[in-house]
Amino acid sequence: MPHFVALKEAVFPFNKLYGSDLILGPEMKSTGEVMGIARTLGLAFFKAQTACFNPIKNKGLIFVSVKDKDKEEACVLMKRLVELGFELCATEGTHKALEKAGVKSLKVLKISEGRPNIMDLMMNGEISMAINTSDHKSQDDAKLIRASVLKNHVSYFTTLSAIEVLLLALEESSQKDELLALQDYLK
Repeated sequence: MPHFVALKEAVFPFNKLYGSDLILGPEMKSTGEVMGIARTLGLAFFKAQTACFNPIKNKGLIFVSVKDKDKEEACVLMKRLVELGFELCATEGTHKALEKAGVKSLKVLKISEGRPNIMDLMMNGEISMAINTSDHKSQDDAKLIRASVLKNHVSYFTTLSAIEVLLLALEESSQKDELLALQDYLK
């Protein structure tokens, strides 16, 4: 049984390429990778996200917009985020699903629905993290949201599996993790 978990994360130059899209295509190449290493998966994820400039906040307002097939599982995960002290805002479909599941959220307009919308909240610094699993129906809005995330330095997650590990990171982030040299992990 290992005494540590090492998690590798690719680093992409999104912050250097204004207007680039966070959705990876075959032409996008990483500029390197970072490693988070810790006693637990959550702490390793926390370190890796911090190292690749996607820091995990431990409070604030989280924007949520998920595709239909993700809504049921997302509601369970979002409930856990609320239990950890976060507030949620969501686009109409996600807001309705959260409401039906008993998870409190504020309804926010999509970009195409008028103002004030999610981009306004990001520009005002009101969003601490964004969770967006988009489908083909909402591609235009999703692309604008991703651009706003980059421009406003909002931490961004695009899969429910990343949210599961994010929850571990948040739950474990209060634990002390000693600072060790890499070779110390191999002793």
